Amino acid sequence: MRKKLLIVFGLLILLIIIVLWIVAAIYPDWLWFDNLDFFSVFWTMLLSKIGFGLAVWLAFLLILFGNLYAARRLNPGHGPSMSFSTEGGILSQLGLSGKASSAFLIGLILLVSFIIASKDADQWPVALRFLYQEPFGSTDPIFNRDIGYYVFSLPL
Repeated sequence: MRKKLLIVFGLLILLIIIVLWIVAAIYPDWLWFDNLDFFSVFWTMLLSKIGFGLAVWLAFLLILFGNLYAARRLNPGHGPSMSFSTEGGILSQLGLSGKASSAFLIGLILLVSFIIASKDADQWPVALRFLYQEPFGSTDPIFNRDIGYYVFSLPL
């Protein structure tokens, strides 16, 4: 019981540190946009970044779990596998039970996918330019495409 309490306490401290880190990163921008009376721009920027990061994270998780599901279906037990059972699995050799190893792997997948999505969330201006594109009105002489295609659609 004491071991579980220490783990929960450690995770709570880690969560508080992460929240403080995020607030410290956002607070200067918030003050700057508020001082210039562009607070709506700040919220548009912040919500776009969060929304795009969440969409990338969910898409990455969907692809990853789809691949894991297909791999398990195509390999129903032939050869070495990463079993979650208590006997003979890779993680059981480290002393983890079946439920603990499953929770560990799911947590690891969620953490890695969150890190990847947070790096891709910085691409939100490209997504907004694609979603709200306008034609330039002049065409490229070689490919006969509107110039707006090269500015708005192609980078995405």
